[in-house]
Amino acid sequence: MEREDKFQTWLIEMDPALDRFVKSLPNPIAMDYSIASLGLLEDFLIKKYPDAKSALLPSEGEIVDGAARYLGEVFRVRLGGGSWFIDYRDEKNAYFGLPQLRDVPGQKVQICPHTLVTTAIDRRTGTFLANIFFNLKKNIDRVS
Repeated sequence: MEREDKFQTWLIEMDPALDRFVKSLPNPIAMDYSIASLGLLEDFLIKKYPDAKSALLPSEGEIVDGAARYLGEVFRVRLGGGSWFIDYRDEKNAYFGLPQLRDVPGQKVQICPHTLVTTAIDRRTGTFLANIFFNLKKNIDRVS
């Protein structure tokens, strides 16, 4: 039960955590939860971290968590739905113990914003996060 309580606290703290994260960025006004802001987020992460390993240091937890929260909320808001959840049932699951999104329109696979953030840092394209968004959007358009 303790893990679930921590997750509920994480959810309750969503708005203040996002506010702190956005205010810590170089251009907080541009972080308006738009698709364009995903490029700004990715650019910030690539400049801050030389590789994914450096982003996974304990000292970077608050920043990476803020980036993951922001990414997840952009997906939820701009794609029209979804909710946060955490799975503690299967320790073999790659996303065990990490916040994920479910029921996001266009979703066909698990969405774990924390791992998307570190993958964006690792790939260093500057377009990874927006491409994920647009792939979800394409899936919605195919169904509509």
